[in-house]
Amino acid sequence: METPRSVPRNENKWYDKSDQRANISAFVEQNLYVGKWSTSLGASINRNTHTGSKLNVYPGIDLAFRPNEITRIYASANRAMRLPTFNDLYYEDPSNIGNPYLMPERSTEYEFGTIFTANNWSARVNYFYRHINDAIDWIWLDDQQKWHTVNHSNVYTHGISTGGQWNTNKDFFVQSISANYTFMNSEKSAGQYVSNYEMNYLRHRFTFGFTHRIFGKINAHWQVGWQDRNGFYMHFNSENNTFSETPWKPFWQIDLRILRQTERFNIFLEASNLGNKQHQDVGNVTLPGRWIRAGIAVTLRAKNAE
Repeated sequence: METPRSVPRNENKWYDKSDQRANISAFVEQNLYVGKWSTSLGASINRNTHTGSKLNVYPGIDLAFRPNEITRIYASANRAMRLPTFNDLYYEDPSNIGNPYLMPERSTEYEFGTIFTANNWSARVNYFYRHINDAIDWIWLDDQQKWHTVNHSNVYTHGISTGGQWNTNKDFFVQSISANYTFMNSEKSAGQYVSNYEMNYLRHRFTFGFTHRIFGKINAHWQVGWQDRNGFYMHFNSENNTFSETPWKPFWQIDLRILRQTERFNIFLEASNLGNKQHQDVGNVTLPGRWIRAGIAVTLRAKNAE
């Protein structure tokens, strides 16, 4: 920036850097239906001044087959691109430093699975695979005691996700039951370091939901969850001002929501983390313990004009 600009409401602070980029994109899609088959073909066409003057094309295809009324089998393949943000490029503070030489990351994704849907139940299972070139990530540099942005040469991710839900008759005590589970694994081509994003992910996640009647129109919904995060975070020791590599700890959490619904009012009472467990899902930030709140949601409808 040739002429620094003052920071509003901050004396003696100045903006002394600037950058800009232009982005032009278009998207085309064609849907085809033949018997029990359906196909969606598309492509994103993009030109960004950050990546040069040439046009980049990122195609995608979705294919589905319905052998019967309750089953849908599908597969998809897509390519995509993500530009580094200005924070990734230029941000700097006592704990972080950007990298102005970052390249865009480009990914190729595949997925296939099956969905079953009947009158009062549904189930699904799918497998996914993603390959990222030049993946953008923040990694920990011991010699500088800072997070620094880099491009990983290759990151490979695959996993499986499954789940189901059963809805009963409204007159039953049990209103619905649901369960979901996701497993994911990522590998990078080289290098051993603490990753803040790409290698910091939920390796296992399980949730179980249960909704039942209490009395009248008052229902209770229980949500039980378990998660196991991959990777490490840099734990800060305030006594000696040092950082240490610390693995994430898996944890369980139970939430409850009690709801009374009418045509115009929803009265609710919520309790999160009923077990009052102390855990972290972001490095050095302990999530709240037991948290209770209550409220009323009102639906207002305008009177129809005659």
